[in-house]
Amino acid sequence: MSSRPNEPENALKEKDVLHSEVLDSPELMNTAFDGENREHEMGILEAVKSYPWACLWAFIFCFTIVMESFDMFLNGNFVALAAFQRRFGVFVGASSPSGYAIPTKWQSALFQSGQCGAFIGVFLAGPITNRIGYRWTTIVGLILMNATVFVSFFTPLLILVFLAPESPWWLIRHGRKEQALRSVTRLGRGRKSEDQDTFAMMERTVEIELAHGGAPSLLDLVKGTDLRRTIITCLIYASQNFAGNLIANQATFFFEQAGMTANFAFQLNMINSVLQFVANAGSWFLTAWFCRRTIFLWGAATNITLLFILGICASVPQNHQTNYAQACLGVIISFVFAGSLGPISYSIIAETSSIRLRALSTGVGRAAYYVAEIPMIYLASQMLNPTGWNLAGKCGYVWGSTAVVCWLMAFFFLPELKHRSYREIDILFARKVPARKFRSTVIDVKDNE
Repeated sequence: MSSRPNEPENALKEKDVLHSEVLDSPELMNTAFDGENREHEMGILEAVKSYPWACLWAFIFCFTIVMESFDMFLNGNFVALAAFQRRFGVFVGASSPSGYAIPTKWQSALFQSGQCGAFIGVFLAGPITNRIGYRWTTIVGLILMNATVFVSFFTPLLILVFLAPESPWWLIRHGRKEQALRSVTRLGRGRKSEDQDTFAMMERTVEIELAHGGAPSLLDLVKGTDLRRTIITCLIYASQNFAGNLIANQATFFFEQAGMTANFAFQLNMINSVLQFVANAGSWFLTAWFCRRTIFLWGAATNITLLFILGICASVPQNHQTNYAQACLGVIISFVFAGSLGPISYSIIAETSSIRLRALSTGVGRAAYYVAEIPMIYLASQMLNPTGWNLAGKCGYVWGSTAVVCWLMAFFFLPELKHRSYREIDILFARKVPARKFRSTVIDVKDNE
């Protein structure tokens, strides 16, 4: 009996959520306040409990990047295999354990070809996502992959993505409120009042952003305060190539050049991959305990130190011990990257761009990643290959120096975005708050500007 009087009120509230403009409704604004305050109070475990399906679908969508990693690591193993080197390489004598090596130009071309295609793809992905949504963009991409990589036809992935809900943010921006509310309900625990609070909070953020611009375009990325956000996104994406990541991508070949046998280099790379997985799982706890900026700066500083130690190890007279030391340092550098710089970069990128421009911003940022990676792949191949500079572990001096540049840029320009809602982030950028004051600046829950 006690629940019956509330039913008309709940029905009215749902109708208002779906058919009223949140910025013009004091009642809905209070609902949005409740939704945002509840998110601020959530810890990691509480967020997982509140949005279990959102976490599951995010996990599933992450598998779409497996093919890129597969391509990079498979090629890295190929160039280190003795049979592959003898079949396609040139004779280099004692410079290589097998006596043969893939010429530098062909080795770098092998690594660069896929990235050149990806560079074109990321510019297409942003506008397409804005037009048809995240879900259908992913589905179309997977279907097109089936035409070029038949094994993908058999992937726990195309069917799962087809069943996934569309991003409620995208649906709200396109005026499809009923579908957006259903999507919010599917992603959460199905608690009606909480879902409506979350919906109102999201609609409030979208309306605030729309008030500052109409339909998103690539040109908007370089206008006003969005220029600063685009630069940060591009720098964070590009920096992944300058702090030891390319050692991880060519780990087997690096271990071989450090003096390991081909078989042991391959086994060591398998161990390296497992440790990277462990480090990535460990990053879940790091992101709960520490801030984004802190993790990035300390991760970069740690790898800077290790990279210069690697260079020193490769500069002293070489023996069995120094070879193993270089290999171990390569594993540790990859481990640190996988536990700090690698995963935290994606959190920073997702939070930096505005909701309105996120698809375009992510596409352009990823393009910056490839712009940096393509020449760096050539440089990495040139440094490691016996037909190139044959530097082995001395490449640590180069990557250590580039990592210093990344650390300096992050120290001066990377803002702290943890514990901030998208509305607060929009306001902080609009007010041109300096990067190092983001964390201490107070934004009232009632502020829209």
